[in-house]
Amino acid sequence: ASKPPPTYPERAIDANREGVVQVRIIIQPNGTVSEAAVVSARPQGWFETAALSAVKRWRYESSGRISTTIVEIEFKLD
Repeated sequence: ASKPPPTYPERAIDANREGVVQVRIIIQPNGTVSEAAVVSARPQGWFETAALSAVKRWRYESSGRISTTIVEIEFKLD
């Protein structure tokens, strides 16, 4: 499995913003993510695009079946 972290949006860094995005993903039998949709985002309008593009690059172990799950992605400044 491979879950590279999302790219932190530049304007969120400039604004010193942190947030959390919940994304519903559909994982294909081969472990790739075929669909991703934002379920919730706090605050809204800052991290959704970065979260979606990150989870679409994620890879899970092959399970041989389609599964749907919700993942939570935290954006935290160091």
